[in-house]
Parts: sequence; structure tokens; C-alpha cells
Amino acid sequence: MTGEWNNVDPTQVILSRLKDFGLKSIGASKWKAFCPLHENPPKGHKRSLFIARGNNGLPVLFCQACGKEKTTEILKSLGLSWKEIYAGRQRTR
Repeated sequence: MTGEWNNVDPTQVILSRLKDFGLKSIGASKWKAFCPLHENPPKGHKRSLFIARGNNGLPVLFCQACGKEKTTEILKSLGLSWKEIYAGRQRTR
């Protein structure tokens, strides 16, 4: 684990990795961005990647075009893994 995870909300880490993908707030603890798997560069696409902070504090990611089966691949494209996300959550409780 890198020092990046010390006392950091894992959702914020994901959001920081999406800053170059047209990240846009759409409500309280909800964002949309261009999916790094198929919208980089966006080329006229609408933002299809939904990001939220779940009730349990963990991030929720879902691409409306890729589907839930690509979530792990999306994280990997951002240089992240679920193991890191869960470890980050454990440290911020």
C-alpha cells in the first residue's frame, strides 16, 4: 500500500484519478465522468461513469455503457484495485 491511503477517503482517491475525465458533481456525494475504458478522449460521448459514496462509506462505480462487470477493469485503468479500496476504507473508519 502506498502512503496515499493513510487517512484518505477511498472515494476521494478515485475522484482524484478521474479529474482528467470530465469529472462533474451531480448531487450530494454523486459524480459523473467519462469512462476511462471507452471515452478517452470523450469524442462527443456523454459522461457514462457514475461514482457515488455509498452508505457504508465505500465508493460505488458503474458505467452505464460498460455495465457492472467492467467495474474492476475501470479501477485497474485508474491504477487501483478493490483490495486498495477496502484497505483505504478500513483506515478511514
